[in-house]
Amino acid sequence: MAAPLVRNIRAFGIFGNKIAQIRQQKLLFLASRAASGSKWKGTEVDQDPFHYHDNTVPYFPEESAKKSLEAEYPDVEISTEDWHYVERVLPPKTVPEPPQHESYPTASGWLPPNTSLQPKEYGIVRTRNHMLPLYYRKHFHGKETTRILHIVGDIWKFKKDVHDYLTKEKGVRSVDIQVHEVGRFLRFRGNHLENVAEFLLQKGF
Repeated sequence: MAAPLVRNIRAFGIFGNKIAQIRQQKLLFLASRAASGSKWKGTEVDQDPFHYHDNTVPYFPEESAKKSLEAEYPDVEISTEDWHYVERVLPPKTVPEPPQHESYPTASGWLPPNTSLQPKEYGIVRTRNHMLPLYYRKHFHGKETTRILHIVGDIWKFKKDVHDYLTKEKGVRSVDIQVHEVGRFLRFRGNHLENVAEFLLQKGF
């Protein structure tokens, strides 16, 4: 136990000596530079006493001349005439509303919500991208689940209606549905993505 501890203390002492030597060399460099006079007066390099130039990188005097504090720069004119070209490139802060189409569904199969068909007991809030909050997941061990998120209102009435739709209209023999009142979602055992999507669209969601 004593030998490793002694080696660690000795290594730490060598490291501290190296740091002290580097600091001493830097102070000597600054002192010699102050005694001989700065070569680049009137520049940012001359005003910064802690500036250190890396000799391994090629130095170009014209770069220091560009940073001169006494240089005269042309006047700046603020123009907003071409700002609309910049706005086209900037990403929008919020998702825009979907454009109006002559007929629905669109080429991608998207349908807008129909408030006249929506029941009063419960509802579904679409995602910020105006899509149905319906998700399918296949787990690593082969289990498949389908979830409906963002349910508002009477979630038990919603569960009964979707269960009756799957068993009576779609002919599904048995449907296991988990009701999560706190999370406001339903979880189905199995892949019922297409059937549940048809149910939601028929209800106007």
